Amino acid sequence: MGCTSCTSRVRHPHWKVAPAKTHDAATMATIVSTAKTTLHPANVQMVCAKFSEPISQASSSLIFGQGAKPMNKRLAKLAAIRRPHHTTVRDRLGRVATGLEKSRRASGDPVEAPPKGGLTVFLDGAHIRCRPEYQQRHLDLVVGKIEGRNMCRRFGLVANATASPGSRMREELSDFGWKPGRLLTVISDGELALPSLIRNAIGGDGQAKHILDWWHISMRIRHVEAAVQGLVQIPGFTGIPVLFQHPARSLRWWLWHGRARVAETYLKALMHDCVGLGEEPLAVRTAAARVQARCETLYTYLANNMEALVDYGRRYRNGLPISSSRAEGSVDDIANARMGKRRRMRWSPKGAHRVAVTRAAVLDGRLTVANRKRPA
Repeated sequence: MGCTSCTSRVRHPHWKVAPAKTHDAATMATIVSTAKTTLHPANVQMVCAKFSEPISQASSSLIFGQGAKPMNKRLAKLAAIRRPHHTTVRDRLGRVATGLEKSRRASGDPVEAPPKGGLTVFLDGAHIRCRPEYQQRHLDLVVGKIEGRNMCRRFGLVANATASPGSRMREELSDFGWKPGRLLTVISDGELALPSLIRNAIGGDGQAKHILDWWHISMRIRHVEAAVQGLVQIPGFTGIPVLFQHPARSLRWWLWHGRARVAETYLKALMHDCVGLGEEPLAVRTAAARVQARCETLYTYLANNMEALVDYGRRYRNGLPISSSRAEGSVDDIANARMGKRRRMRWSPKGAHRVAVTRAAVLDGRLTVANRKRPA
């Protein structure tokens, strides 16, 4: 410390000597944490490599306050670098999605090793919040997975964002190796628009066999069983419990073995027995109305999808899929990971379609090297 008359040295406990060409752990931790909270993730590695250079060329005798001046300048430059603007990310994502679709249309060559046997298409839908200027609350996003022998492919599309959803689906099937005349097995829930999308895609060039998802059937049977169990356990119930419990327990067995007509007969008998409890106490009549409502729901669900009911037990024993759980997993990976309700964002049809196309390509590893260098 110097003054006008003399010069003296003072030891201060908060002053430290800065190293000339190396960084201590605390300094590097500050740099890394500042970079992670300020920069885009793609630029963090570059900044860390840049700051590995010496920050001060002064001698080790400089005190911390003087040696920190170069560090403060670099931290100021680091703080001046901001994350990319949202329009930049949106435009970059749009270019990647458009490039993926153009490359699919341009490549007419089949895959190197087309999967043998029939193809199975798992379909499911997701609802995404729509932007208010489009005069609708939700967008219908179709997400699915195409599986062959030792091969699979994910896809996602928004029907409102494409001129022809059927042509778009046909491109996905052809790119996977589907040929006209080849059998397609479609597994989905009771939504009529999902199997119709596949039928419109193949037109008259093939055959599509629709199978109703077993999980949705099993859950509706479980609702009937729970309602019947609650009815027979009411203290004022005067009926014969076995007349209600036996049909409810038999529904699952008959449907599992493909005997849908017999299951419908049991449902009608169960609903008829519930009508006969009209003179019972109020608690019993309320429980009977609940059982009747659950039976009507299951009966309507089976009647609307009677052609899609198969022998699920035989398919299960042969190692064939009976559920659309693969498509529901794709919904979590493609839709909910970026466009779920917890994100609190609203989407346009074109933006949601671009995100679905890019997410499916990322999960399948179908992005080219040029697109991988552009994080979106």
